[in-house]
Amino acid sequence: MSSPDPAAAAAAPEPARKRGIARKLVPAILVLVAAGGGAAAMHFLAPRLGAAPVHAKPAPDPLRYERLEGAFTTNLAGSQRLIQVELGVAVAGGEPAVTGLHALELPLRSAVLEVLGQQGETAVATPAGRAALQRQLRAAMNRVTSARGAGTPVESVYFTSWVIQ
Repeated sequence: MSSPDPAAAAAAPEPARKRGIARKLVPAILVLVAAGGGAAAMHFLAPRLGAAPVHAKPAPDPLRYERLEGAFTTNLAGSQRLIQVELGVAVAGGEPAVTGLHALELPLRSAVLEVLGQQGETAVATPAGRAALQRQLRAAMNRVTSARGAGTPVESVYFTSWVIQ
């Protein structure tokens, strides 16, 4: 039998040692790759998961519905009959918009009465005529708010009471 070659004996334990290092490095590399993947996923998916992106517009204020105080009563144009309505309006902008609306109560009332006084008896007798009147009232109110610098337009006008005598 021949004696083992010293070079062959030295080479045999080395592959076992290399396998031991590989067994320790592979899990460490996998942990680093998984951590990097998780960080990348959070970076790219966070805006979709509910975090607001930096460039997103703020959500608009919900509409506030406000009743205008008192009834509006005036003669119909070209008629002996009277129209009396009570109004509610919808405005966006929260409490500051409502405060601005109340601060302009007198010019708004004047604008509403002017529009009502221009209506003929037949113009307000139909649902289409009342819808047109709502649009006219909205436009008149928005002219007042923009002229006075209130900035918050009236979104909608609602009749809360309607009487023609």
